[in-house]
Amino acid sequence: MRKSIFCTHLCLLAVSAAFSQGTPNVDSNGTIISSTSEDGVKEDSTVIDRQTAKTEAGAAPAVAREFGEGLFQPYTARTTGSWPEAIEIADVNSDGLKDVVMVTSYYFDPTNDHKLFVYLQNTSGGLDAPAKYPAVTRTESVDVGDFNNDGRTDIVVGGQDTLGVFYQNSGGTMNSLAPLSVGETRYCKAGDFNNDGLDDIVSANHGSGSIKVLLQNPSGGFLPQVSHSVGHGGFDELEVGDLNNDNLDDVIVMSGQSYAYDNFAVLLQNSSGTLNAPNYYDLPITVNASGIGIGDMNGDDLNDVVLAYGGNKPASNIALFFQNGSGTLNTTPATYPSYDIPEPVEVADVDRDGRDDVLTLHGGWNAMGVYAQSETGLYPEVRYSIPYASHYNPQGFAIGDINRDGGPDVAIADYNQGLVILYHVPVHTAAEDTWGLYQ
Repeated sequence: MRKSIFCTHLCLLAVSAAFSQGTPNVDSNGTIISSTSEDGVKEDSTVIDRQTAKTEAGAAPAVAREFGEGLFQPYTARTTGSWPEAIEIADVNSDGLKDVVMVTSYYFDPTNDHKLFVYLQNTSGGLDAPAKYPAVTRTESVDVGDFNNDGRTDIVVGGQDTLGVFYQNSGGTMNSLAPLSVGETRYCKAGDFNNDGLDDIVSANHGSGSIKVLLQNPSGGFLPQVSHSVGHGGFDELEVGDLNNDNLDDVIVMSGQSYAYDNFAVLLQNSSGTLNAPNYYDLPITVNASGIGIGDMNGDDLNDVVLAYGGNKPASNIALFFQNGSGTLNTTPATYPSYDIPEPVEVADVDRDGRDDVLTLHGGWNAMGVYAQSETGLYPEVRYSIPYASHYNPQGFAIGDINRDGGPDVAIADYNQGLVILYHVPVHTAAEDTWGLYQ
């Protein structure tokens, strides 16, 4: 049982003294809120006193935070029915506001099974009721990109042996699903894989031993798929990013099952507009990976790889594979302990200090973890309460501003609760927004 200690009407002097002794949680009224588990370990954080830092003209103000605490408000949930699987945040109606797109697989709910849910953000900073579109069978992955070069953001979905695209139309809605012929597939990601400035699609099937690339045809549609051999054993994930500092999109393939495969592989894009043979990376222990992300984790302006692995603590960890100056990743990762069963990973600057942070969801443990990046590594994990779910899809959460306040929010696809949201603590006032700083 969690225990809470409340101290009300705290003056600024007392707050300062409290921070000199540690890093308590303090709400916007100055109230300290400390939440601990029975073993005395801090379990979640809510709201701490926020401070507007000096910024350049027109820049969003930074938020004073200690080690990842007090960044998010308590979660809210919207019931969806069926079984939510994967989620993404993007502007999918061309109004300049970020929306939420989520896909469901199957759970004896014909109204909501195999659907794309689109929650448009409105000008009041809320999310409208979802528009629902029939998707592919047992939809399990989703990503966004401009797949017909019309300047609008489209949506790609992958499911049981099927891949398809929802093209955005001029009315700000999505056209019906346009199936793509790629054979067996389940996971998908978007990126530019031949450096022509057009968004392409990479897909993989569960433990198939290959990935498939669909290059966008400048004349419309996609060119015939190109297959690349790469080992992965199942419960896989795809990521896209520049991992050798040449400004080209590379493909990362995580293997989440079978010790016969390395934890992940990197297929670097070459100057000819194709992908090289994979470079494999493995943890120094025999364990499966459960989540993967990309970001600059040591402030050198190079993208690194973040890997979640292990089951129950103390075997649960986060590993950082740093990019080096030779166009590869270091083979010996830096590791950080994680609460318990870390699964999907996202990388974003959620404390707004200019450094990428790591977030993960803990399957079966009612917790989202935040690792704030410091000047020398990652601070210890800070946990935020979320509803119970025994497991999360590798694409099970996303980060972005979905209430127009300038702060990065978290959206989770939860098979029990539906759409779960942790809104960021507000980072600016309505008056600041009136001056157009966040439009």
